[in-house]
Amino acid sequence: MSHQAGFSLIELMIVVAIIGITVGLGVPAYNQWNMQYQLRQATTQLADSLTLSRMAAMNRNKAVTVTLSTSGGRVTFSSADSANAFVLPSETMRPSVTGVTSVPLPSPSSTPVTVQYSPRGIRSSPTGTADQVITLSSTNGLQYSVLVKASGKVKWCPSSTCT
Repeated sequence: MSHQAGFSLIELMIVVAIIGITVGLGVPAYNQWNMQYQLRQATTQLADSLTLSRMAAMNRNKAVTVTLSTSGGRVTFSSADSANAFVLPSETMRPSVTGVTSVPLPSPSSTPVTVQYSPRGIRSSPTGTADQVITLSSTNGLQYSVLVKASGKVKWCPSSTCT
């Protein structure tokens, strides 16, 4: 007698169904994680760019203005010195990053958001010496923020406010 080894069709269908259910449950969690990762990446990139702009202001001995604007649902970053020479290349953030706000501002909804550094690397702003909090938001409502101190130092936080 010959004995055949293998899996029956029913057993294979059960395994495929279990894999399908597992993948179906995992995709939403992966999408949430990916959106959070992209927002975190954009926030750290913004903090790094603000720090580089501050260093460029001190190295060039010129005022540097960083501008964040929203156009077509995309956030764009640019940095130029007082002679309008680009300090860093202009960058558009990932498509999942859709909004940028700043506190304090002359009006809460005004765009573009600007951060100005003096030649000494100190943040100079018409809003005074209060800390400036820039908040980036994603398509699913997550918010991360970047704090720019009056001294010019920058740090980011995984929440809508930074202290």
